[in-house]
Amino acid sequence: MPEKLSQHELWWSGPQWLRGKHLPNIIANKTPSLDNDDSYINESLSFAPQVKPIAEFITKFSSFSKLTRALAYCFRFVHNMRSPSNKCSGPLTAAELVAEENLIIQLLQEQEFSVEIHTLRGNKPLPHNSKLLSLNIFEDESGIIRVGGRLSKHLYLSTLNINRKHPILLPKDDHLIRSIIKEYHVRYLHASPQLLHSLLRQKFWFHTAFQLSVKSVISA
Repeated sequence: MPEKLSQHELWWSGPQWLRGKHLPNIIANKTPSLDNDDSYINESLSFAPQVKPIAEFITKFSSFSKLTRALAYCFRFVHNMRSPSNKCSGPLTAAELVAEENLIIQLLQEQEFSVEIHTLRGNKPLPHNSKLLSLNIFEDESGIIRVGGRLSKHLYLSTLNINRKHPILLPKDDHLIRSIIKEYHVRYLHASPQLLHSLLRQKFWFHTAFQLSVKSVISA
């Protein structure tokens, strides 16, 4: 009966050996042999967790800012759990948001450009059939793939920041691209397609029909 179970010592304290300082020496039963016992069946089950790709995960968020903020709060929670003496609190910082933005882009890059990234990390030239061969791509210190190009050799570009000199290479993820375009469109007070195109190209290199994407997002 439930009322008797709640009064039982094992329910509250467990067995006596569990409260001791040392675990008892328990001799396990001998494993039966298949040769001696035909009725014994040894079954081995394996479970592989289903890992959803990052591309599917980001579609659950209606905007790029909501996605980055959600991830930033998740990582802050993990940080606070691991370092209770050095907890972060208050509004999210710009550094936190940029870090999560880079993380999203990095994961999508690794998903689409896995061959090129593996080649770069092995200090080998890109395959001749790679669509990124003409972009002179490289991996920065944060693990982000950026576009190189001949313009980086010009002296006047030495005063520009890393994003303008070497824009971030965006993968062909339709939801990500549309989310970023929408984010910039709202941030810059519904800028025209031409201005929006210029603003986005200061940070990103779109590996897709970019001009058409901007017009389709704004007109939607």
